[in-house]
Amino acid sequence: MSNRITELLRNQVGDVWLRIVNHPFVTELFNGSLPLEKFRYYIVQDYNYLITLTRCQALIASKLENPAAMRRVLELALADVTTELENYNRLLNSLGLSIDDVVKTRPSPTNIAYMNFLLTTCALGSPYEAW
Repeated sequence: MSNRITELLRNQVGDVWLRIVNHPFVTELFNGSLPLEKFRYYIVQDYNYLITLTRCQALIASKLENPAAMRRVLELALADVTTELENYNRLLNSLGLSIDDVVKTRPSPTNIAYMNFLLTTCALGSPYEAW
């Protein structure tokens, strides 16, 4: 059944999928031609997103009634704030950046808008709207 759902969804958004897969950033990243400065910029923006995602997961967990579901969301948040951020710390070091560099860098307006949307949805919506 899930294959049919996947196929149905893929067929409905096939044009969007192709635009994502063929986006210059993705293709340059894949073939190794993405300029290092663009990659650094992306990493700094994504780091800020991950911090926001962790906050969102905590908000979602706080609204769940089912302890097992709450635990699962908090486990995901813990994985993001530990494993993912540890990986980022190593990556930042290899790019000549530090956590201080990331924290001092203001996220882009687009990233701020997206993070605010996520936080607002998680804070004001139901846990299922947020998830």
